[in-house]
Amino acid sequence: MSEIEYRLEAHATLRPEATEGLVGGGHIQLVTLELQDTGEDEQGHPIDRPKVRCELRPPEARLLAYTLLSLAERADLLRFEPDPAQRAAARARARAAAHAAAEGSVR
Repeated sequence: MSEIEYRLEAHATLRPEATEGLVGGGHIQLVTLELQDTGEDEQGHPIDRPKVRCELRPPEARLLAYTLLSLAERADLLRFEPDPAQRAAARARARAAAHAAAEGSVR
């Protein structure tokens, strides 16, 4: 069994070469998700871990984005206990951001 490795930074990009061919011709653009570490460890040594890269189809990327937004909202709510009106406003903002992200990726 392998040991779990952690990365502290996540970046998503569109790389022209990251495409997937379609049956019958054409291709779809994939979203590249890259996890990495930069900086130094506790002893001041440079962090030297390889980047981790994953190519996602657009529907997978949208689902991940929505899931991350939902979890981030829940994490914020667990950090402090706002009144119910603030919680409802936070949920509305997260839904609007997820919708805007999905709309932007469709275009």
